Amino acid sequence: MDNYTRIIAGGTANIVTPTAPQLAAGLVQLAPLPSNVNNGFYNEMSTAINRASTELTNIITAAGITPSNSVLTQVGTAVASIAAQGGIFGVDSGVVNAYVITQVSPFPAPFQLENGMTVIFRAGNANTGACTAAPFGFVAKSIKLADGATDPTPGMISTTQDTQLTYDGTVWRMSGISGVAQATTAQAGLVELATNAETAAGTDTLRAIVPSALAALFGASTLANPFNLILPVKIGGAFVNFIVKGGRAVGIASSGTISFAVAFPTSGLFHMVNAEDSIGIARIAQTTSAPSTTGIDYNTLNSGGTSAAATAVNWLAIGY
Repeated sequence: MDNYTRIIAGGTANIVTPTAPQLAAGLVQLAPLPSNVNNGFYNEMSTAINRASTELTNIITAAGITPSNSVLTQVGTAVASIAAQGGIFGVDSGVVNAYVITQVSPFPAPFQLENGMTVIFRAGNANTGACTAAPFGFVAKSIKLADGATDPTPGMISTTQDTQLTYDGTVWRMSGISGVAQATTAQAGLVELATNAETAAGTDTLRAIVPSALAALFGASTLANPFNLILPVKIGGAFVNFIVKGGRAVGIASSGTISFAVAFPTSGLFHMVNAEDSIGIARIAQTTSAPSTTGIDYNTLNSGGTSAAATAVNWLAIGY
């Protein structure tokens, strides 16, 4: 029936049309009787039942559930759904270090500030230090790290990821990963990984070096002939690749240039050559120019000081 009638002693109640959600959920709504009917107790009961009916319907619909008179577990499901939020999501409309949070989830904003309340929001501005939060019209309270005492360091509240706050009765504590302080030599905490450039700079005191960055710092060393060894050394506050090259050149002329397969990036510091020949035949090798980034100029001589080719020339060069 779309309408229903209540009969009581002394008169007939109003004909009532229940709302669609109430009908769907199987909830009954009673209407007050006309004032000329002696029905005080009935009107009190109908008001109480109507209020409970409306609230139950609101709980079901607030959880995004369509009321149904064939499902008798909707209130429990709705309450579990709301509780499972783990926090009320909001957006920030405040300024730097003063976050004003407005509820945007389908669930009602809380009407009072409670110990243990959790709020998740996306900041409009990154913090630059100590800051406050004023969610849902409540008075602004300080934001602290998970210990409840330490102010967030600059950038811990980010515009690119959500921040989770939990109220402890006095302040808002950053919870989850966002509430963990950055690690230092004195305390455990979160560690950011260093990039290759940060590793090479050698000045960062907070980030951790990973194997790939360390490998990049040493560069592509080789042990074949010719060998090329890259050794990072710290000079003047920054790392510099100290490079040692060497090899054995066979079948070359009595004079010329031994070219490096890979040039020194900046400068050559030192080079030397040594002649190699068969037993009983003396040869002398010498460099003929200053150290360079691209190769070694040399010549080889016999014991009489005359130019003469050697079986091989061994060479070594250092630079960076």
